[in-house]
Amino acid sequence: MTQTTPRILMACSECYPVAKVGGMADVVGALPKYLTRCGVIPSVVMPRYDLPWFYDHEHELIHEGYLQYPHTVHPFRVIRYAPEILGFELIAIDLPGLFDRPSVYLDSNGEGYRDEPLRNISFQRAILQWWNSEPDRYDLLHSHDHMTGLMPFLMRHAYAYKGLSAKSVFFTIHNALHRGRLSWSAMSLLPHFDTWQSGLLEWDDAIDSLASALRCSDKINTVSPGYLEELPATSQGLEWIFQHESHKMIGLLNGVDYEVWDPASDKYLAYHMKKSLEQFKKKNKEALMESFENPDLPLFIFIGRFAHQKGVDVMLRSIHEHLLVRQDANFLILGSGDKDLEYQAQNLAHTHGAHVSALVDYNEELSHIMYAGADFLLMPSRVEPCGLNQMFSMRYGTVPIVHHTGGLKDTVPDISVGGNGISFTSVTTGDIMHAMHRALELYRDQPAMKSLRKKITSINLSWDASAEAYAEEYRLLLSPT
Repeated sequence: MTQTTPRILMACSECYPVAKVGGMADVVGALPKYLTRCGVIPSVVMPRYDLPWFYDHEHELIHEGYLQYPHTVHPFRVIRYAPEILGFELIAIDLPGLFDRPSVYLDSNGEGYRDEPLRNISFQRAILQWWNSEPDRYDLLHSHDHMTGLMPFLMRHAYAYKGLSAKSVFFTIHNALHRGRLSWSAMSLLPHFDTWQSGLLEWDDAIDSLASALRCSDKINTVSPGYLEELPATSQGLEWIFQHESHKMIGLLNGVDYEVWDPASDKYLAYHMKKSLEQFKKKNKEALMESFENPDLPLFIFIGRFAHQKGVDVMLRSIHEHLLVRQDANFLILGSGDKDLEYQAQNLAHTHGAHVSALVDYNEELSHIMYAGADFLLMPSRVEPCGLNQMFSMRYGTVPIVHHTGGLKDTVPDISVGGNGISFTSVTTGDIMHAMHRALELYRDQPAMKSLRKKITSINLSWDASAEAYAEEYRLLLSPT
């Protein structure tokens, strides 16, 4: 394979539309399609979950093997889905008893699977064992987040994968809050390597998958320049590593898959963008108004995980405080996650039933309609490595209201400086309420509101530029020095 057409293996735990929990799935489901336009041949490898997509599409068995552990053996199969299905080759690692479950990360109680160390390490070992049987199949590994964070170390130092030791590794950080920390008892699950190298796995008296990937990868990117700036100062104990490895880090902003997020052809919308943006917004808003007493009020939405990171707790308090004083807006909330936050959202809807509707669910179709029909998107994330929701909302003419952090500050400068939405500086009830008041003032100034809508829908948010940047980084890694 020549340097100009690198074959890239992307290892990940999510990929839209196959299996999605968060933004990683949107990235991995879109970036490979755009990379093919940049002279790159990408393949994605992920676990085979017990989800409909894997059974609904034709596939072929391309490899079988087994993983040897001290007291057991785990068989695995490698299954290939042709590029014509998704726009790139998808490889699924079938590990019976470990990943054939209907949820990607959490059990029926909303807790992480108790055998997560075995699942996670088995997935990574199976990929490397298969690839090592045919090393020339791919030129470079592109690993995503801690779920595949041990692979760079294992490629370099495990005896079983000597055929991969010279391969370059590109590592993407989607969220550094999740590090994949394992107790040292998990060492028995790893293949043999020189024990003096174990320091490359360790951080704070544990095996730290993210820390190991930062040390052992050749190139590292965050999913926005703003997030890259923050990590050397605030990364929950990994600050020294981010500072020490800064020479191989780059911030590359995520994009939007225009094939999926197209207001003119979105398969989830009953009313598409034609000539009039205002008619597009009006018609889609009507589809969301059944549960509200006054459908003419401005509509604020939230879509995402119910988690502390996302600022949901403060947002719910802010909505409550606002509606105690002014009943001049409607709020539609869609998401799931933390059980206490789910309860708080449902309680808010019960308390303010005329103005709040909360759906505890993951609903891809409804989320598209919400972006199309809403006036404002609330995004009060305490930490946001990039954020895609604010980009989806702008694509559909919904004004984002965001915390000035990470990728949100890259994509949504405040309207006071000619930007794309409303930004606030701290995740507090006062700041969020003030931002909502500013949004309502903007809404009452309809010429300004229409002008901003027109502006944000014209911004190029596609993957084109970032895909070119990724392709260039791959080629630099594969260039002879």
